[in-house]
Amino acid sequence: MIFIRRNIILLSSVVSLFSLAATTTTQAQQQVDKTEKLVGQWLDIERQTAALNSEWQEEKPMLEQRLTLLNAEYKQLQQILNKSQDVQSEVDKQRTSLLNEQSELEQQQQTIGEFVTRLNQTLSELKGQLPPVMLKSWQKEDKALTDETNVSQQLQVALAKLSKLSEFANRISVNEGTVTTENGQLVLVKQLYLGVGQAWFVNHDNTMAGTGHATADGWQWTFDSNLDATEIAKAVAIFEKQKQAELISLPLTLSAVEAIQ
Repeated sequence: MIFIRRNIILLSSVVSLFSLAATTTTQAQQQVDKTEKLVGQWLDIERQTAALNSEWQEEKPMLEQRLTLLNAEYKQLQQILNKSQDVQSEVDKQRTSLLNEQSELEQQQQTIGEFVTRLNQTLSELKGQLPPVMLKSWQKEDKALTDETNVSQQLQVALAKLSKLSEFANRISVNEGTVTTENGQLVLVKQLYLGVGQAWFVNHDNTMAGTGHATADGWQWTFDSNLDATEIAKAVAIFEKQKQAELISLPLTLSAVEAIQ
């Protein structure tokens, strides 16, 4: 019995040894397989690294050249940008200058507009005191005015009126026109103007004569039987160069003298 038991124990030990050896062999094989796998992965990585390094060495000159070109392009774009900023700054300055000029012109235009308005009011008030021939001249200028006439055109018309008024006021002139008698009869006469404040008239046969002058109520023609019609007719003839020049004496009214001054 003891012998059998010992054999059984021995047999169990042998089996255990075989089992342990088998287990150790399996683990060793697994470790070998794992190692081979890792070595394979490492070799694959090395191959990829070598391939990438080779590819990099091939592409490096081209990439470096491209990088150089990109840097040059960047510098060029930076210069353009700086120049563009300088141009923009200059444009902003010019825009500001133009806006200031526009504002100044608008203020000047407003000032001129107010001046022209006052000037036209003054000329309108003066109309009633003008000699008829001068009034007709102004009315011709007024035909250029419309509802759409701007300030500049209004000023041109006003200046044209003043120019004609100044010219008329500083010379002697003769005009043929009509005057109305007290009974409403129209008489054709020659009118001799001394500026814009005084005038004399005489009819064709020297039977009627009178004066004209500016008053606060407007221009007035007045028949005067005490006037020497011959003297007035002689002055008209001298002015029209139909007679030789000589000294002529004609009466002046006080209001006319004040108007001339």
